[in-house]
Amino acid sequence: MNVRPSNPTATEIVPSTCWECSALCGSLLTIEDGKVTKIAPNPEHPGSRGAFCVKGIRGLHEWTYQEQRLRTPLRRVGERGSGRFVPVSWDDALDEMADGLAAVREKYGPSAIAGAVSGAFFSRGLVMAQLTRAIGTPNWLINQDLCGGCRGVTEKMTGLNIAGGEDVDHAACVMIVGRNSQVADPPQWMAIKQAKARGTRLLVIDPFQTSAAEMADLWLRPRPGTDGAIALAMIKVFIDEKLYDGDDVANIRHLDEIA
Repeated sequence: MNVRPSNPTATEIVPSTCWECSALCGSLLTIEDGKVTKIAPNPEHPGSRGAFCVKGIRGLHEWTYQEQRLRTPLRRVGERGSGRFVPVSWDDALDEMADGLAAVREKYGPSAIAGAVSGAFFSRGLVMAQLTRAIGTPNWLINQDLCGGCRGVTEKMTGLNIAGGEDVDHAACVMIVGRNSQVADPPQWMAIKQAKARGTRLLVIDPFQTSAAEMADLWLRPRPGTDGAIALAMIKVFIDEKLYDGDDVANIRHLDEIA
């Protein structure tokens, strides 16, 4: 959270946005003498409307202000798990990492090395891409390859936005597949609970007994790897019982013919 108080010596509350995940919940930061002392949800934020999670509340303090935060590289001097480390300089740490990567490339080949960066909004991977390219390996991935990349492909295939396109507030039925909104998207989870309270039916397809599954009207608990069979079965019912919009299908066919 990047916040610049107007008066760094005074106490004030500054609206901000949490960047812990792609939900981007609104927050209220209490700043005293230029330091954030409290993080709270912002009920007036138009997107999150007061939703928040413990990651956003604790993240800044746990990462930035904790006394045990690493501020210099450490080298392990004992057995793995012994917790014995000694500080080393950045030059020594970088030299040791470079020597280790070179040794792996020499013994196993460059494809034995992979590089990854994290963060949905930072570290988009340019430096890592240049490093892996210099080493000679194509194994490079970013946060979205492990998280939102699959949703991005879905967006390209369907033309629907991967985030914020759902209309939970006006839905008569909500189906959750492969998602745990309680921990992944606090604003969406709050909207789902409010919809359920209004009488919206809730269907959940998940092998795990999530909070959504516990309050669902119908919980399908498939064996892992059988999601495709469920999807194909649903499509068959749509076709057999003509539950699809014929005009939309005709328009799609017309667009295909034009293309």
